[in-house]
Amino acid sequence: MADIFISYEHSDHARAQRVAEALEQHGWSVWWDRKLRAGDHFDKIIQQALDTARCVVVLWSKTSISSRWVKDEASEGAKRGILVPVLIDDIEIPLGFRQLHTARLTNWATSSFSQEFYDILESVEQLLSRSQSSETVGSHQSGNERQPQKTLDIPSEKSGIIERAFAIAWASIIFAFVIFLVLRNQPIDPNYYGWVRILLSFAIAVLGATIPGFLDVEWKGAGLVIRAAGALALFVITFFGTPKVLPSAPPLKDAEVGVLIKPSVVDFRTSEKERLAAPVVLTIPLQYENKAQAAKTAKIEQETAAVHLPSGTLFFSWKYFVNQNPENVDKWLGIVGGASPDTILSGGIVKHETLFENKEKTTWQSFLEQLDGIKHDYLTIVVSSTVTGQEIATICQADMRRYRQQVDNYRSKSSEPIVRITLQCI
Repeated sequence: MADIFISYEHSDHARAQRVAEALEQHGWSVWWDRKLRAGDHFDKIIQQALDTARCVVVLWSKTSISSRWVKDEASEGAKRGILVPVLIDDIEIPLGFRQLHTARLTNWATSSFSQEFYDILESVEQLLSRSQSSETVGSHQSGNERQPQKTLDIPSEKSGIIERAFAIAWASIIFAFVIFLVLRNQPIDPNYYGWVRILLSFAIAVLGATIPGFLDVEWKGAGLVIRAAGALALFVITFFGTPKVLPSAPPLKDAEVGVLIKPSVVDFRTSEKERLAAPVVLTIPLQYENKAQAAKTAKIEQETAAVHLPSGTLFFSWKYFVNQNPENVDKWLGIVGGASPDTILSGGIVKHETLFENKEKTTWQSFLEQLDGIKHDYLTIVVSSTVTGQEIATICQADMRRYRQQVDNYRSKSSEPIVRITLQCI
């Protein structure tokens, strides 16, 4: 006895075969008259198969709607309440069958994973499950236990819509995060840079696992393998590709003989005379320590600074060492002009304050406007030095919340332009 009987017109046998094969892939036995053996009585075999089938699938086409045999077989299925009508051509269903829900395979691409075919699978599964339940009761009563049929896990249309909606929402979140990083235009702290890469890679991997849902790929068997492979591939590509995309601050490195200590403050100022029209300058108190194991002298060869603003990065180069705090001569060396303590003896410490010039000659007014446009709570300033041929760097995350409080307080009391700004490194 076959689970499913397919009724169709002879001219549609190619499409009937595809439907039969697709149903058989889901574990059901299917009877259609191509299986008639030589010598079998045609009418008798068809009647026997129709009587014992637990589900009748009728294929309505341009030719089958005029077939008396197809209509009789469909009527038998409808009378027993086991008919599953399927439309394979865009035609009007015969009278007497129009009140039944009819699945459409008019644009079917023969994939058993398509949403069109899921409609048929759901209807067939419901009929066979109902038939199995009634037959199991009968078999208990007669003492003959029937082997239970395999139940299929058929995803509903609703679950497919939910998965696609999740994929679109998740992709939007990732896209917004990447745009945020680009517009932020700030380097990521090296302490968190690796975690950001992992998080972004994992998020895109999740997206890679859900994208096949748009192609009706299942979460089992070969479909699960496809999803897992896509997720793994996107994770690897994203993880190793993000260093080229995410802005990363130069990491703090221990040079062979020189260590640059993070400053406590950075100081921006302009000329007292020219004020807003003068170019911005930057002074930073810096400290070096020579940690060479053997006696080795280190030489400071160059210092630069980079201020990462929303509109872009301002680059500063050293001009000379200065002393802005003469009362603290015990803390800062107090070197003025071109002279500089650029040599660090083995085991020694050098402290000075460097005045940096802006390479682009950005005016003080333009700089203030850019600072006022910063919405986040910190400003990243990277200080780099060349010590005995080796690059070392440190990062100051300046507190913009305190800056805004100080500026608002000053402007509420004075109409004079600001000529100096001191930012605390946090």
